[in-house]
Amino acid sequence: MPDKVFIDTNILIYSFLDNDQKRHEAAVQLLSSLLEKEVFIST
Repeated sequence: MPDKVFIDTNILIYSFLDNDQKRHEAAVQLLSSLLEKEVFIST
């Protein structure tokens, strides 16, 4: 059974926007590490 992870919607936004490179890279790296997890999103 995959681990359950709760993330904030800002993480998704930062992963698409690249105007803040530091946040963008951190968000992409985080989401990449969660590929095998069950992810829940805060709205």
